Amino acid sequence: MNYLDKSYKLGNVAASNLIGNMYLNGIYPLDRDVEKAKEYYKKAADNNYAYAYNNLGRIEEDNNNFKEAFEYYLYSARNKIKERYNG
Repeated sequence: MNYLDKSYKLGNVAASNLIGNMYLNGIYPLDRDVEKAKEYYKKAADNNYAYAYNNLGRIEEDNNNFKEAFEYYLYSARNKIKERYNG
């Protein structure tokens, strides 16, 4: 967790997404906290991290917010396409 936290503090978006996963699933040493998970996912999504958008979509889908879920999934797909064709 120390290395993950350090990576996050250095601005690693994958670390932000992973910490979000840990909060979402209550993985030791973090307790389950969906709101905290969303915070970390949004920080990664702000840097166009496609997996974070996908995770936000999954949360919204689980809460039956299908319109918001669709929008997040769409952002995720668009970012993966950009990533594939632009580098």
